[in-house]
Amino acid sequence: VSMRERDQEVSAWTQEIRAESTDPDADWRWRTGLFFSRRQSRLDHFILGLRDWEGANEVDFDQEEYALYGEVTRPIGDQLELSGGLRLQTSRDHSWSSFDPTPLAVFLGGAAMETDARDHYNAALPMAAASWKWSAAQRSYLRFSTGMQPGGLQIASGGSVDYDAERSTHYELGHDSSFEDGLVALHGAVFYTDYKDYQAFQFNPTGGQTIYNADRAHAWGAEVEVRVKPTDEIELFAGLGYTEARYDDYEIAVGSYTGNRIAKIPECTVNLGLSYRAKWGGMARIDWRYIGDTSFDDGNRQNQDAYSLLDARIGYEKGNYGIYLFGRNLCDTEYFTHSYLFFGRPAATAGTPRIIGGEIRAT
Repeated sequence: VSMRERDQEVSAWTQEIRAESTDPDADWRWRTGLFFSRRQSRLDHFILGLRDWEGANEVDFDQEEYALYGEVTRPIGDQLELSGGLRLQTSRDHSWSSFDPTPLAVFLGGAAMETDARDHYNAALPMAAASWKWSAAQRSYLRFSTGMQPGGLQIASGGSVDYDAERSTHYELGHDSSFEDGLVALHGAVFYTDYKDYQAFQFNPTGGQTIYNADRAHAWGAEVEVRVKPTDEIELFAGLGYTEARYDDYEIAVGSYTGNRIAKIPECTVNLGLSYRAKWGGMARIDWRYIGDTSFDDGNRQNQDAYSLLDARIGYEKGNYGIYLFGRNLCDTEYFTHSYLFFGRPAATAGTPRIIGGEIRAT
């Protein structure tokens, strides 16, 4: 048996400053804000799979993101409402890495490497929406939006490569209903997403983990949510979602995955729950989640059957304060969050086991 060590230190800072209108009946409703985040990671680990005598590998990431966004909504008459917005986003990436092999690792094919690279990724991301109010309890909407996931830089390993930013375009058509004076609320929607340069994970045994770009991909699906509030203190809720996600054009040196399912997107999800909030401050909530069959790799060889998780929370809230006792994965279900083939054998990351804890909150 050989032991491997992986030392990693990560620090992250996120800050958002937002201003928005508060009158729901105003002729113009608006929202604007600034967003900033920085993530620094320092990592020492193995990279060639030659056990503890292969050499030393160091990777330093420094990633920053800035965004400015704004959105306005304008009612047109009593039934039509239009919205539009724009997000200006820029991301900066500085990556430094090195691999210093031992003489034995050099004999077996290892080579010293070092990288020091910078890049930035910019995007102007528009959105638009229109809603039609059929009655006080019935509303339909159509929404268009865009997104960008920043790219990344190569690290010092034989199989790592630079990868481009991922761009996405989203379309959603939905309807919201309320019945019996708010006793029952129903939401339903269908959606379609088009991806360009979709970022897909691959494991390369000779060069570590990396990300490749699939030229084109898409996802479509539907979701239904229902909430029932029999009393002011009790609410029951349930949701069902279905997603079909496929690669349309994905040809790279390590294989062809065109037509395959996109990894890590389950076909079906279900959630059920009940919450209780007493006027004197007591609260309790229980949630059950079902996650359908999932493929972990682009070749659709590493798959996981459906599983379910049960969470619960009980506590007391007063004003801006709260104290809680919570449990996650109460049934201690065994599942995986990721899996891949390592020299022909499956390797996997285990999901979070049962957790019991306490929480104090102040806002």
